[in-house]
Amino acid sequence: MKKTIIFDADGTLLDSLWVWETLVINYLKSININPDDNIKEILWPMSYKEGIFYIIKKYNLKQSYNQIDSILQFNLLDSYQNKVRLFEKVEELLSSLSRDKYSLLVASASPKKLLLSSLSNLKIINYFDKIISEEDYNISKTDSLFFQKLSHNCNFEFSNSILIDDSYFPLKSAKNLKMKTIGIVNNKNNEMFSTVCDHMINSIGELNEESINDCWK
Repeated sequence: MKKTIIFDADGTLLDSLWVWETLVINYLKSININPDDNIKEILWPMSYKEGIFYIIKKYNLKQSYNQIDSILQFNLLDSYQNKVRLFEKVEELLSSLSRDKYSLLVASASPKKLLLSSLSNLKIINYFDKIISEEDYNISKTDSLFFQKLSHNCNFEFSNSILIDDSYFPLKSAKNLKMKTIGIVNNKNNEMFSTVCDHMINSIGELNEESINDCWK
């Protein structure tokens, strides 16, 4: 049976976290509002919808949720189509993983249309057997049920699969199912990540086929 390698997208394959970090800030500046210095820290734990409702109330905006959402969605798609880039050595890694030996998947919290747009534009979409967004299952990757559904739909065994991700809670969910895990820590809490990772790296450029397979030994 093929081994299954599951890649997160944002912060793992795609250098795209900046898009989300600056999305609301750039919108507020476009309507001549200077956001608070700590707005990134305030918005980061919030969902997309919560963030919009927060700025409407905080800055007493006249625009409706739908009006703001429409502008932000346009800006997101433009960024993913035209500005987001791959991290160094991503394509080199993907091309080294034989389709005869591995099934490659993308599992991401980002909307499907953004993933498809960016992966197509960057010419790596054909490396993957399937692209899955949380919206496909209406379940967060922080819930082990996401990976249970993924396993059922993509026909892989947990013990024969590995998740590569830069976020702690999806890695924890995968590890709870006895999946192998590689965490991209990049100045995060190494001690916390070490409890849920078989291997930790600072960037995906450090990986190769040998180091991935070492997790199964």
